[in-house]
Amino acid sequence: QDAQINPYMLKKARVADKEIKQQLASMLRLLIKEKRLGQLNLSLRNIAQFAYDANLPTVELTEKVYRFLGAELPPIKTLRGSTGRGFVKMPSSMTPELAEFIGLFIAEGNIRCYRRNASVVFTNANTKLLNRFIDLTKIIFGVDTKITKNKDRSPCVVINRKTLVDLLNEIEAKGKASNKKVPPL
Repeated sequence: QDAQINPYMLKKARVADKEIKQQLASMLRLLIKEKRLGQLNLSLRNIAQFAYDANLPTVELTEKVYRFLGAELPPIKTLRGSTGRGFVKMPSSMTPELAEFIGLFIAEGNIRCYRRNASVVFTNANTKLLNRFIDLTKIIFGVDTKITKNKDRSPCVVINRKTLVDLLNEIEAKGKASNKKVPPL
């Protein structure tokens, strides 16, 4: 049986699935109507934007409300970073493609942070490997990217998706090459 990928570990990411967003909005309106937001330590001021479908809810809020109401957690298929606009499809389980992506990242990848932005970077002089990383990124996560060539440096692929950075951090496939671990998926 394939190892499961739990999107609920990405607490600050935003849930972009329309059905979940609509169901959560209904749940929040019910809690508002029944004056039960206080039991969840939620204020009407903060929750109104999600209850009336204005913003994408966080994974953390989604989990909190579903658990409070005794509802089964829905499978999250698409996430967005807390500050970015880019969407990321969430794999539900380990696949050969995801294992290959993680392996390539562990071997030749790193996470680049600059101010509030974070990117996954895969650097390699082999164009076939760069193109394979691009293909895997599209297949697994639905994210388009391209090869970046910098003067006096090896070419690289840069993925500007905080959600993907957070996923790699959560599964412990982060850090410098000497510190990286194969994740226990």
